[in-house]
Amino acid sequence: MKRKVIQIANSTQLVSLPRKWAQKYGINKGDELEIAETGNKLTVSIDKEPSIEVAKVKYTTSEKFIKRPIRLMYKLGYDEVEVQFEDSSVLEDIQSEMQNLLGFEIISQGRSSCTIKSVATATDSEFDPILRRIFLMLISMAKDSYSLITEKEFAKLKDIMLLEKTNNKLTLFCLRLLGKKGYKDYRRTPLVYSMVNQLEYLADDFRDLCNYVMTEKPKLGKKALSCYKLVGDQLEFFYKLFYKTNIDVKELYQFKQNKLDILKQATFLLNSSSKQENYFAHFLLKINDALYHALEHIH
Repeated sequence: MKRKVIQIANSTQLVSLPRKWAQKYGINKGDELEIAETGNKLTVSIDKEPSIEVAKVKYTTSEKFIKRPIRLMYKLGYDEVEVQFEDSSVLEDIQSEMQNLLGFEIISQGRSSCTIKSVATATDSEFDPILRRIFLMLISMAKDSYSLITEKEFAKLKDIMLLEKTNNKLTLFCLRLLGKKGYKDYRRTPLVYSMVNQLEYLADDFRDLCNYVMTEKPKLGKKALSCYKLVGDQLEFFYKLFYKTNIDVKELYQFKQNKLDILKQATFLLNSSSKQENYFAHFLLKINDALYHALEHIH
């Protein structure tokens, strides 16, 4: 949107604030605003939280419980959700879903409705440490599962799989923060949002790989294990690239070459005589492709 500059006397210049924005954040006469100068841009901000927006979700008798509508309202930054239902069994599903939504609790419930509300204030400073925790958790899933598979400690893979639930909770919270506050570099908000989504999918892939190995106990040769190690190394490389301020193009080229190496080795496994290694290779290809696309969102 554009605003005309108003000249007052010989030195003061004024620009009006958008009315809807001022009303949303309760800005009144005499309030102080923070003005940040970045090159030819000025960023106007205020510490006040916007007025609480209430979302509504309705489940009818013919529908099974679908968690996506409630998760969407959570990610969009709504602080209160009114849920109506005709089948009271839905309430039990909603209560279970609250375990995945950090800061959300059911504050009231009746025979045909309940109200979910944010009981914790999300702050910008929480995003970076939580995102780093997500990265480190994924690296742990990859490295620890590789060690357990190599040592044929298949039963212990169940502990690795449980990390996927924690990952869900943390990635959803990061998406909520991005929806409410945006990223610290606002231009990268949609890119980082897409990347966080990819991190959630990666945890699903590692969980599914661990579940397959734990259930089927496949006989994996050295080439299959070597390829899986490369996948874990590529994930760690991705993590380092994300947190680098200045990246040499050679590093991006190396990341691409790693991707091609994994692709070559996994494709070889697909053509091997072992059906177990064929199936294992599908997981490796899926993770390899997700990592490559995740990097495209940020560099």
